[in-house]
Amino acid sequence: MQFSHLFLAAAAILSSCHAAPSAEAGIGARAVVKLNQYRTFDDCTHDRSILYHAAPVSGKCYDLDDATGAYFLNTGGYLNCNGYEGKGCYSEKKHFKAYSGNCYNKDVASVECS
Repeated sequence: MQFSHLFLAAAAILSSCHAAPSAEAGIGARAVVKLNQYRTFDDCTHDRSILYHAAPVSGKCYDLDDATGAYFLNTGGYLNCNGYEGKGCYSEKKHFKAYSGNCYNKDVASVECS
């Protein structure tokens, strides 16, 4: 019995260590694939007053709302994640690195990952 309790305690400690982001990983390490829209960059960096949330699906275009002033994008494992100048994913403007997550001032009109 004592060995099983020790094993469970060790497993709990190891799983929580693995899930916690390192100090240098920042906000991006907290989620897998995520696209959140905020009214301001400050709201984005403090994760408050979210306007819209999406968990991007491969190949689907997500238009940013006109009220959006900043957005958080975590690309997760998507290798091809792009921001577009026009809504409807028209005219590629920006490429996001895989496994990155950051707040951005609204500099694109739509986002698509695959």
